[in-house]
Amino acid sequence: MLEALQGLAWQPQTLLCYANHLHDNDRWPMGDSGDGVALPPQLDAVQAWAPCSLVLDLATQRDKAMALGMMHDLQPPAPFKRRLRRLLQRWLAGRHPSPYGENEFFRKAVRRHELFWRREL
Repeated sequence: MLEALQGLAWQPQTLLCYANHLHDNDRWPMGDSGDGVALPPQLDAVQAWAPCSLVLDLATQRDKAMALGMMHDLQPPAPFKRRLRRLLQRWLAGRHPSPYGENEFFRKAVRRHELFWRREL
């Protein structure tokens, strides 16, 4: 992103960076849809990034879920093995399914906070 900004006349003062998944960790963020979001682990201390958390009301969470529901890769049913694993997680760990969809991404993405990493330029 920084390379793309080089040479442009307009330069932002702040970057808000967002990731919808954590590299090599499909469990983050833990918890159910509508819960808060914990900070992901810092894997590389080279760059200082500050967290920026914006609160989403329930109506905005629903709007986000509807927008995500339009993504074609979130619509097909999960394979049998994944559905069985989710059933065991509900039974053993008390994990609740997302009210917004069967895909695990709905549980991870629809939260009461949007978490960004903020970097001043």
